[in-house]
Amino acid sequence: MKRTDSHSFFVDAPQAVVWSTLWDTTRIAACIPGCESVVERSPMAVYDVAIRRKVGPLLIRMAVEAEVVERTEPSLIKVRGSGKDPRLRSVAVFGLVIRLRPGSAGTEIDVETEFELSGLIVSLGERLIAAQLDREMEDFVACLHDTVDSSALAAGRDTSPLPAPMKETGA
Repeated sequence: MKRTDSHSFFVDAPQAVVWSTLWDTTRIAACIPGCESVVERSPMAVYDVAIRRKVGPLLIRMAVEAEVVERTEPSLIKVRGSGKDPRLRSVAVFGLVIRLRPGSAGTEIDVETEFELSGLIVSLGERLIAAQLDREMEDFVACLHDTVDSSALAAGRDTSPLPAPMKETGA
């Protein structure tokens, strides 16, 4: 089962503030649904992530390796990763692209994701899993938006009022 999503939003903060926030592992980890821990194996390059998340009646426990495959400061981050839950014989493979563009008074942020799930977890039914993945992606983007906003406030920027993140597409 494969899902893709794109979201865009604006924050009243310069790209440098947004860029710095995106590399704050603790703050970004708080935005990942089910994230229990993140260990940075190689600075700004390779991360081990422990995920524990309930999907329907099943509890997923995945050890995920995430690798930054492309980084262009201060405008682009591409991440690829995969994880396994041996108990559920399930595998997740993902891609994340975050693009930053200067806007009229801040930064435009585009977030694109690809997510592929296989194994026992898919037997729950594609609709149930797809709906949960969509909700979790929206939660991630909303948290990312709030996290960047709070960084802008800490940097002395006025971020009110800001529109909520807008979902552009879904598959």
